[in-house]
Amino acid sequence: MKTKLPIIALLLGVFAFAQNPGDIIVSEIFIDPNGNEREREWFEVYNTTGADIDINGWVINDESSSGRAHVIVSTTPVLVPANDYAVLVSNDDATLNGGITNAIYEYGYDSPIGGPATPGMGTNYPTWNNESTYANGSTNDDGIRLETGTGTVIDQILYGFGYSDGNGGTLNDWPAMGAAQDVTYQLDAATLDSASNDIAANWSPSTAMYGTDMLVGTPGTANNNSGGTAALGPGDIVITEIMIDPNGSEDEREYVEVYNTTSAPIDMMGWTIGDSSSSGRAHEITTSTIVPANGYAVLAANGDATLNGGIPSVAYTYGFDSPPGGTPTPGMGSQFPRFNNESSFDDGTPNDNEIDGVFLVSGTGTEIDRVEYDYGYGTMPIGFPMMGFSGGGSIESNTFDANANDLSSAWNAATATFGSASQLGTPGSRNTLSVVSETLGTIKLFPNPSQGEISITMDNGQWDSLTIYNVTGQKVMNVSQFSEIVNVASLKTGTYFVKINAAQGTETIQFLMK
Repeated sequence: MKTKLPIIALLLGVFAFAQNPGDIIVSEIFIDPNGNEREREWFEVYNTTGADIDINGWVINDESSSGRAHVIVSTTPVLVPANDYAVLVSNDDATLNGGITNAIYEYGYDSPIGGPATPGMGTNYPTWNNESTYANGSTNDDGIRLETGTGTVIDQILYGFGYSDGNGGTLNDWPAMGAAQDVTYQLDAATLDSASNDIAANWSPSTAMYGTDMLVGTPGTANNNSGGTAALGPGDIVITEIMIDPNGSEDEREYVEVYNTTSAPIDMMGWTIGDSSSSGRAHEITTSTIVPANGYAVLAANGDATLNGGIPSVAYTYGFDSPPGGTPTPGMGSQFPRFNNESSFDDGTPNDNEIDGVFLVSGTGTEIDRVEYDYGYGTMPIGFPMMGFSGGGSIESNTFDANANDLSSAWNAATATFGSASQLGTPGSRNTLSVVSETLGTIKLFPNPSQGEISITMDNGQWDSLTIYNVTGQKVMNVSQFSEIVNVASLKTGTYFVKINAAQGTETIQFLMK
C-alpha cells in the first residue's frame, strides 16, 4: 500500500475533475460543414485551469428545441489538457470527418441522459446546425451546453442565426443567416473565459485551413487572436467582384464581393454601401457583417438562394430601403443600391462622363474603396462592362489593391458558373484568375480555362506536388512530382482548385476545365 498511495495522489492531481463553471469552455464550433453533418460536425473546448480535466461522465447537450443529449462514456479518461484545447467530433474517422486526427472523443451515437451509449443509432445525437427550424420568426436558441455528471453547468453557448431575439444570452445575429459552409466559428484567443464566449464580438469565422478537404478551422489547436475588427484605412476592404447585369431580376440577383486585405477579421456593421450613379442610393449595414482575415464576403440584394441564383453564402442582404442613418424598411424593394444603370448612359451625349459604380464608407466616414465604370460611353478609366454586355455574368478583379482596381486592366468577365441559374461568377471565393501573388511569389497557371493540359510556373523556384479538388472539396487528382506539363484530361468540365505545394509553402488557385 505504501507504494500505491503516492501514485493515486499523483493521478488525482493530474486528472483533476472540474467542479466549477468556466473550468472548461466552448472555444470553437463547426456548425455547418459541407457534406454529411453526421460525419463532419465538431466542437472544441478549452481548459482554463492549470490541471488536466477528465470529462468522462459529462453530458453534451444540444440546446435547440429538438436537441439531444449525449453522456460521455469511455473505459479510459477523456482528458482536456491543462490550459489547452481539445476537440470532440461526431465521427472520429479522419477519412470521413475532413481530416481531424486529434479528437479526444466521438459523440456520434445516441446516448440519452442517464442511459447507456448506443453505437450505431446515427441520427439522434447532438447536432449544431438547426437553422432550418428558425424560419417564420422563431426565436428559439440553438447551442451547446456542457454539464458534469452531477448536473453542474460548466459552460453554455447560445446562438440564433440572426433569427433569435437574444433571450438567454444568445449570440445575436451569429452566425449570420445562411452563413458560409465549411468554416468554423472560433473564440478569440485573447478572450478564453466563460463570460467572454457569451459575447458575439469575441467570435469570428476561422481563416486557417485544415485536414484533407480544404475545410477552414483550427480543431484542437490555438485559435486566432483577432486583435480588433475595425477597418480604419482605405484599402482594408476592397471590392473584388460585381454582378452588374444578372440574368433575371436585378432586385434578386445583383451582388458585390469584397475582400479583407488585413490579417484580422473586419466587421462592416455601420458601414455604407452605395451606388455612385446620379440616381444612386446608399444603404447602411445594420447588423454584424464579418469579413474574415484575408478572406471574401458577399453583399447581395437578396439572401434567398432560391431567388438570387444560388449564391453559396451571403454575409449581408442590402435589398431593402435604408438611407444612411435611417431605419431599414424591408419590402421597399426599389430604393436600395443598384449597380446596372447602363440604360441611363445611352442618352445621345457622348463623352459626358456619366458614371456608375460601387463605394464603401466605414462607420466613421472614411471611404474604404470605390470602383466606377461607364460602359464605354464616357471617359472613365473603366469603360467596362462593355456596351451591351450580355447579362448573367459578373466582372472580377485580379488585384487586392484599392488603387489598382480603379483601372480597366484589373477587371475581366467571369468564366466560372455557380449556383442554380448558370450565372457566371465566383461569389465568396477566389476569382477566376491565372495569376496570384502570395507566399510563393507570382504563380502562373495556363491555359485557364484548360482543355486537357496545364502548366504552372513560379518565380520562386518550382512546385513539388499538386492536389486538385472539385467544387465540393473532393480530392480528384494527385501529382506527386514536378512536371512542366500536367495532364488533366481526365477531369470533367467544371471548376477546380489546385493546391500547389512547394518548399516555401502552399497556395491554391482556381481553374476551369472546358
